[in-house]
Amino acid sequence: MWSSVLVLALVTVLDPPRLLAVFLVTSRPRPGKNLLFYYLGCLVLNFWFLLVPLAVLHFVPTLGTLLQRYAAPPAADSGSTLQPIPLALGVLSLLIAARLAMRLRVRRKTSDASPLDADSATNGESPTEATKPNPISTAISRLSTVEEGSQGLAAAIRRLVGRVYGAWKEGSVWISLFMGLTYSPLQATAALAVIATSGAPILAQLSAAVSFVAIMLAVVELILLGYLISHSKTEAVLRSAHGWTEVHNLEVFATISAVGGVFLVATGLGVF
Repeated sequence: MWSSVLVLALVTVLDPPRLLAVFLVTSRPRPGKNLLFYYLGCLVLNFWFLLVPLAVLHFVPTLGTLLQRYAAPPAADSGSTLQPIPLALGVLSLLIAARLAMRLRVRRKTSDASPLDADSATNGESPTEATKPNPISTAISRLSTVEEGSQGLAAAIRRLVGRVYGAWKEGSVWISLFMGLTYSPLQATAALAVIATSGAPILAQLSAAVSFVAIMLAVVELILLGYLISHSKTEAVLRSAHGWTEVHNLEVFATISAVGGVFLVATGLGVF
């Protein structure tokens, strides 16, 4: 049990969606406080997902027998089974990565063809990018704009989007807490199955679940530890990292999409 849980946890440390969430959370005002609330949200969700079922199966053993009785029989062959949802998400992520790579190639060709762009590249960005507004911010601003006097469901949704986006820009910690409460990796389900069917004592099962969550969130914990040891140095490192990613945003998001797509496709094909 312990070796399987450890492998699953180590595989999940560099989970692309969580790394993206950490990047977004630490790019907001009060990054340390927001990251702490994101971490608390992750703990609540994953402890609820892992510890509660294990406790229920321990104190209500008839439930485990009932689930085994009505569970689908195992496949006759030992080959891997397809998981359509991770496979579809992985293909979509790879398509996004390919699209970003094409945009990056066009941008580099344009930059090489223009001497003015080459001169401005020494400052970290091209002049067209420096004056071009953020497309995500522009789209959200349009989506949250409500005409005066408008009523109905669409207007209510626009107002809600506007309030959430305003809270995001102001650095509200509740947005980070909600982000932590809304995502649990696929490996958590596999870890739950491994632990629940191990036959180990309940304390060992709970310890394995807690260890899985602690290792899974190692990146977040290391950053929080850095804030605890040296607040100013950690923020300086994060600002430097965010400055670099703002200049190389297409490369970063293309890499994240590609890595996440390969991982999801492998999961969908039953490799992991």
